[in-house]
Amino acid sequence: MNALLRRHIGFSRIVARLAAIFGVCLLAVGEGAFAQPLAEGLLPVGSAAVSGFSGVAARPGTSDASGLFIDPAGVSIRVFDLRDLGGPADGRLVTPPKRASIPVGAVGQVFGLAIDAASPPNLYAAATSFFGLPIVGPTGERLHAGAPGARFMEGLFGPAAAGGGPGAIWRVDGTSGAVSLFASTSPDNAGPALGGLAFDAKTKTLYAADRETGFIHAFDPSGHEIGRFDHGVGGRTAAGLAPVAFDPAGRMDVASPAFSPDQPATWGTTRRERLIFGLGVDGDRLYYAVADGLQVWSVAIGANGALGADARLELAVPPGDGPTEISKIVFDARGTMILAERPAPIGAFDFGWMAQEGTGRVLRFAPADPPATGWRPAHGEYAIGFPLAFRNGNGGVAIGPTPGFDGRFDPGSCGGTLWTTGERLRLSGDPATAEALKAKGPEDVDGLQGNAIAALRPANTPPWASWFVDFDDRFGDPNARGHMGDVAMPLACAGAPMRWGWSDWWRVDGFWIGGRWGGGRPFLPPPPPTHRPCGPNEPCQCPPGTSQQHGSQCCPIGKVVGPDGACKSLCAHDPKAPSPAAEYEIQVMCWRGWDMPSDLATFDPDHVTCWDGSKAVEVQGNKLCKRPPGATCPAGFEFGPANAPEALLNWLDASCVPTAAEKVCLQTPSDDGFPTVGPDGKCGVFCPQGSIPMPVEVCCPIGTVAWPDGSCRPPKDRALCPDGKPMIDGKCDRDRQFRDCPDGKPPVNGRCDRDDLRKDCPSNWVKGPNGLCCPPQGIVGAKVECFCTGDRRLVDGVCVGPGEGSYLIPKTPPAVVVPMLPRVCPKGQVKTKSGECCPRGAVAATGACCVGDLKLSRNGRTCVPRHPSAGGQGVVGPAIVGPGIVKPPHVVGPPIVHPPKKVIRPKRPIRVEPAPPPRKVIIHRDRKVTPIIRRRPPDQGQTIR
Repeated sequence: MNALLRRHIGFSRIVARLAAIFGVCLLAVGEGAFAQPLAEGLLPVGSAAVSGFSGVAARPGTSDASGLFIDPAGVSIRVFDLRDLGGPADGRLVTPPKRASIPVGAVGQVFGLAIDAASPPNLYAAATSFFGLPIVGPTGERLHAGAPGARFMEGLFGPAAAGGGPGAIWRVDGTSGAVSLFASTSPDNAGPALGGLAFDAKTKTLYAADRETGFIHAFDPSGHEIGRFDHGVGGRTAAGLAPVAFDPAGRMDVASPAFSPDQPATWGTTRRERLIFGLGVDGDRLYYAVADGLQVWSVAIGANGALGADARLELAVPPGDGPTEISKIVFDARGTMILAERPAPIGAFDFGWMAQEGTGRVLRFAPADPPATGWRPAHGEYAIGFPLAFRNGNGGVAIGPTPGFDGRFDPGSCGGTLWTTGERLRLSGDPATAEALKAKGPEDVDGLQGNAIAALRPANTPPWASWFVDFDDRFGDPNARGHMGDVAMPLACAGAPMRWGWSDWWRVDGFWIGGRWGGGRPFLPPPPPTHRPCGPNEPCQCPPGTSQQHGSQCCPIGKVVGPDGACKSLCAHDPKAPSPAAEYEIQVMCWRGWDMPSDLATFDPDHVTCWDGSKAVEVQGNKLCKRPPGATCPAGFEFGPANAPEALLNWLDASCVPTAAEKVCLQTPSDDGFPTVGPDGKCGVFCPQGSIPMPVEVCCPIGTVAWPDGSCRPPKDRALCPDGKPMIDGKCDRDRQFRDCPDGKPPVNGRCDRDDLRKDCPSNWVKGPNGLCCPPQGIVGAKVECFCTGDRRLVDGVCVGPGEGSYLIPKTPPAVVVPMLPRVCPKGQVKTKSGECCPRGAVAATGACCVGDLKLSRNGRTCVPRHPSAGGQGVVGPAIVGPGIVKPPHVVGPPIVHPPKKVIRPKRPIRVEPAPPPRKVIIHRDRKVTPIIRRRPPDQGQTIR
């Protein structure tokens, strides 16, 4: 450590010690001189306060993670001036001025942020455990488990002399910038710390969620507690549910060997039925998120800010790709609810992976149309970041004013931009996209994404029509996950009632959508976006300059496009399936009109019940039902006579038969997916494997047509790859998706060097057979494809055995775990309906693989013994529903299957043709990871001490 750095850290500690003695933190410029109060206040309109992990520094003489400690010179909160973003939202990286920086020595690690209604507004920040709970021993050494004399690492919960601790809520004065303790829930909170904050402007009450007790605390403007709300008892009882009381026996103790900073299950967080995180205020009600079932509840706010006794369940969010909690709830001027998810904490010892990647969604819901009550999906979800499935949020979300087309703050706007915290926001696995992003700034950005509040998927996917801001202007930390926190922004809308109208437009993915909220105008519903789906059997109300066009949208097989533009199953309720494969089968059953079975293991295909309660009718060996409500044919098909021989789908009252143009397309088989007729009249594969195009009616600018990728383009403006084939998901090198690595395993994110990838996992996680990271005792979502073994089952994200936790000893044998199947098959083989690889030409119409002692039957429907001595009646695969497309014979429609009634296995093992020699694989970059050593660069703006 050089002399300059020693002097810098020494001075920082002196300032922090003085601040702790006086109970406040003083405003400083740069690193040394005290300053005057901030001009315009701390948070003028057009600025944003953002929380994030303050970083680590390595102790001299150490080379592994045991020498990494919270950097005493790090910054926990930064205030960005977003009034000039330098240009339009085109994927660019913006480096806005930093109005202030609040160091870790003043507040410790914080997540939840809130702004009050003062002028200028004050900022509140809540202590958090989401960046880990590192502990040290009596002599300052890092510990993997609790021990006598253990204590929290310095810099975790703020200065103890100023009242810092796991229950601390800090107040940053909006005029002077002084930092002081506003309130605390300690000593009730021993370590799990706090969740979200919310401020009610009408009663001037600040609400905070306690992660240890599950209480929601209410504080008046002076920081005195005026009441607390117990959802586990009062909230659940009001809704007719069994109460779940707080159990103080579960309190954590860092001096106990049972505590481990590497295992969040030991952190003393309350039971999920009473665990609260995200908070938000709308009208006279406080909305709060419960971890169990990803539920959002609400309760009345009294005249003095105290919470009432009328708690009610508002909605339950469908689960995503991994364990998450709803960490932030905000509302726009129309009463639309926007939710941000925070992936579950990991507790990485090396401060790298703090949360599972690619699982943080940002969702939108709208009030149901009267007379119905509750909520309905309002076009569903935002695309956050470029990696993976565009779900790279870290849990923070806020609504801010809208910049103009030049990126400059518009003082007349209010609420047109959504800002979200996220990780690796500009890092793309697609080479062409990556090159385009590099031209607009560094890629590895952990910070903010700003986009139009109306830019919902499939628009702005990937999120090119966005601005990106890095939290600390340091790039190149490939091992960082979950390092961002919350974001809070003030809004000052001109005019007294707070009802706003649309007055400008955003340019997103080649089409325009409504953009700017104007204060003081009469409230009017926003004009429809240029490109949007229309309701069923309802003509589009297209804006001037646009016209209604016939288009399509890619949906997973078994799902259709709903009136809100989202792909949905026709099931009446969400399937409670034991695996993604089972869920897929259930969706296909619903598409067929079958009633969803309660248990796939006992489902009898000979006794099928239809969606209307009637029994299915057997026609040519197939169980047929009436067409279910909302069912439609895929693009390229139309309704035809019931039980038509060339049908893709059959119902009792209709069939889906190919159009004349589609029949031509089906003559050209494709290994890339399902061929159909494009808007230019040419055949092509427009949807990735596992999905098909579904018809929609959309509004497009006159002279353009709707393409399945969600854009409006001229009919001949077809995006082709160098090989003349259409792009799939914006990518040309489709063959790379199907190449095997030299070890015979499929690539992961386009890479084969699994030994290097293994180093990307958190220190206490393991690398699964498919190259993805799995927790040592649990799973994280379907995409990770980890599973519990033996008699263990998944409970709250952890594999436990009978009698452990909430897993009671089952009365029946546990369900059989489906083994993981390869994602891709070697050349010359195809994937069957069950997910196995089978030689091309050996797949029966039922989906069975006819190899070894089996061969295809004469009609190609089933497998039969290759020699009479083999005996038996052949293998009966999953019964096919509908004859499928049999002309030409090599064309097969989307698999419509249900579980087999009986399987007779061959006597000898099935042989699979060996894979061909591996192709050359391009490895894009070295994945070797070294311990992160964050050194604090000179920070712009003023630093609050």
